[in-house]
Amino acid sequence: MFANSAATGFVLAGGSGARMGQDKVLLPWGDSTLLEEALRKLRVVCGEVRICANRLDLGAYAPIIFDAIALDSVTPGAGSEEAGRSESIGPLGGIVAALKNTATEWNLFLPVDLPLLPVEFLTELLERARSSAAWAVIPCLAGRPQPLCAAYHRDLLPGLVQAVAEGKFKVMLALESAVQAIQDARLPDSREGIDRWDIPLQEQANWFLNLNTPEELEQAQRLFLRC
Repeated sequence: MFANSAATGFVLAGGSGARMGQDKVLLPWGDSTLLEEALRKLRVVCGEVRICANRLDLGAYAPIIFDAIALDSVTPGAGSEEAGRSESIGPLGGIVAALKNTATEWNLFLPVDLPLLPVEFLTELLERARSSAAWAVIPCLAGRPQPLCAAYHRDLLPGLVQAVAEGKFKVMLALESAVQAIQDARLPDSREGIDRWDIPLQEQANWFLNLNTPEELEQAQRLFLRC
């Protein structure tokens, strides 16, 4: 069994919620909120849990890791509204910042808007990471990678930082570039490549339902009530 202390969990909560028409991070979900639901699940499988976001008000729920790219433009002590104006490169900035601040080899990322994903899946994801010879485990749904709900080895950090410097802001593009950089450097490690974990679409399609619009939120709530 993969010990809880062997991994750090990060909730990716940096989206603007523009398509939702409001801040979705603290939208109600069951008896709590989307953020609290994501934190609850990660706390089951990880020894330490943090939030990747460029806003200070979420610090009441868990320690905040600011976007590595936006950090310089966040004024210490500023309110969340000011922090929210920071320039960002999207989820990749949060992943880079997380890997800069982690103390564990393996790090699990979970978007705040994936509330239907069960804890059992996260447990299996970390178990797969522990036994994998890859640098990252990326679930794939019908062949489409889901790199925001994935496990990353912290030694990917230098390659991801280099990818950002080269303007590769798409997460999969940056990840592939980082792995290639490690392989080119021929470092003395047995790991190689990316573990693309195929998930049966017919069974788990709803698990990866992102809540980007009010309609998607309503759909997810109906599915949640059926469980």
